[in-house]
Amino acid sequence: MEQVGVRELRQNLSVYLRQIQDDQRPLEVTDRGRPVAVLTPLSPAADEYAALQAAGRLRPAAASWSTYSMHTNEITTEGSDALEALREERL
Repeated sequence: MEQVGVRELRQNLSVYLRQIQDDQRPLEVTDRGRPVAVLTPLSPAADEYAALQAAGRLRPAAASWSTYSMHTNEITTEGSDALEALREERL
Protein backbone atom coordinates (compact mmCIF):
# COMPACT_ATOMS: atom_id res chain seq x y z
CA MET A 1 0.00 0.00 0.00
CA GLU A 2 1.33 3.40 -0.94
CA GLN A 3 2.10 5.79 1.92
CA VAL A 4 2.01 9.56 2.08
CA GLY A 5 2.84 11.96 4.90
CA VAL A 6 0.29 14.35 6.32
CA ARG A 7 2.13 17.43 5.05
CA GLU A 8 2.51 16.03 1.53
CA LEU A 9 -1.14 14.99 1.47
CA ARG A 10 -2.30 18.42 2.62
CA GLN A 11 -0.25 20.16 -0.06
CA ASN A 12 -1.40 17.87 -2.89
CA LEU A 13 -4.76 16.60 -1.71
CA SER A 14 -6.54 16.84 -5.06
CA VAL A 15 -3.76 14.86 -6.76
CA TYR A 16 -3.97 12.04 -4.21
CA LEU A 17 -7.78 11.96 -4.26
CA ARG A 18 -7.75 11.65 -8.04
CA GLN A 19 -5.14 8.88 -7.77
CA ILE A 20 -7.28 6.97 -5.24
CA GLN A 21 -10.33 7.34 -7.46
CA ASP A 22 -8.56 6.32 -10.67
CA ASP A 23 -6.50 3.42 -9.28
CA GLN A 24 -9.21 2.17 -6.86
CA ARG A 25 -6.46 1.45 -4.31
CA PRO A 26 -6.21 2.69 -0.71
CA LEU A 27 -3.61 5.19 0.46
CA GLU A 28 -2.04 5.05 3.92
CA VAL A 29 -1.52 8.41 5.63
CA THR A 30 1.41 8.71 8.03
CA ASP A 31 2.37 11.24 10.67
CA ARG A 32 6.12 11.27 11.29
CA GLY A 33 6.36 7.81 9.74
CA ARG A 34 3.58 6.32 11.87
CA PRO A 35 0.39 5.19 10.08
CA VAL A 36 -2.62 7.22 11.25
CA ALA A 37 -5.29 6.70 8.58
CA VAL A 38 -6.16 4.90 5.38
CA LEU A 39 -7.98 6.66 2.55
CA THR A 40 -9.97 4.20 0.49
CA PRO A 41 -12.05 4.68 -2.66
CA LEU A 42 -15.80 4.58 -2.25
CA SER A 43 -17.48 1.37 -3.19
CA PRO A 44 -19.51 1.44 -6.38
CA ALA A 45 -22.66 0.65 -4.35
CA ALA A 46 -24.13 4.10 -4.97
CA ASP A 47 -23.76 3.56 -8.72
CA GLU A 48 -25.35 0.12 -8.40
CA TYR A 49 -28.38 1.57 -6.62
CA ALA A 50 -28.80 4.19 -9.33
CA ALA A 51 -28.55 1.53 -12.05
CA LEU A 52 -31.11 -0.71 -10.31
CA GLN A 53 -33.46 2.22 -9.86
CA ALA A 54 -33.11 3.22 -13.52
CA ALA A 55 -33.85 -0.37 -14.58
CA GLY A 56 -36.99 -0.40 -12.44
CA ARG A 57 -35.68 -3.16 -10.16
CA LEU A 58 -35.35 -0.90 -7.12
CA ARG A 59 -37.96 1.47 -5.82
CA PRO A 60 -37.12 4.07 -3.16
CA ALA A 61 -39.21 4.07 0.01
CA ALA A 62 -42.40 6.12 -0.17
CA ALA A 63 -42.11 7.26 3.45
CA SER A 64 -39.36 7.65 6.01
CA TRP A 65 -38.86 5.29 8.94
CA SER A 66 -40.20 7.93 11.31
CA THR A 67 -43.63 7.46 9.71
CA TYR A 68 -43.74 3.91 11.06
CA SER A 69 -42.23 4.56 14.48
CA MET A 70 -44.34 4.14 17.58
CA HIS A 71 -45.90 7.31 18.89
CA THR A 72 -46.17 7.70 22.64
CA ASN A 73 -49.13 9.38 24.23
CA GLU A 74 -48.47 12.81 25.60
CA ILE A 75 -48.61 13.23 29.36
CA THR A 76 -51.29 15.75 30.19
CA THR A 77 -51.05 15.82 33.98
CA GLU A 78 -48.73 17.98 36.00
CA GLY A 79 -45.98 16.31 37.95
CA SER A 80 -47.59 17.14 41.29
CA ASP A 81 -50.93 15.65 40.14
CA ALA A 82 -49.22 12.42 39.13
CA LEU A 83 -47.37 12.26 42.45
CA GLU A 84 -50.61 12.79 44.36
CA ALA A 85 -52.31 10.00 42.39
CA LEU A 86 -49.45 7.62 43.21
CA ARG A 87 -49.69 8.46 46.90
CA GLU A 88 -53.45 7.80 46.86
CA GLU A 89 -52.86 4.37 45.29
CA ARG A 90 -50.56 3.39 48.15
CA LEU A 91 -53.20 4.07 50.81
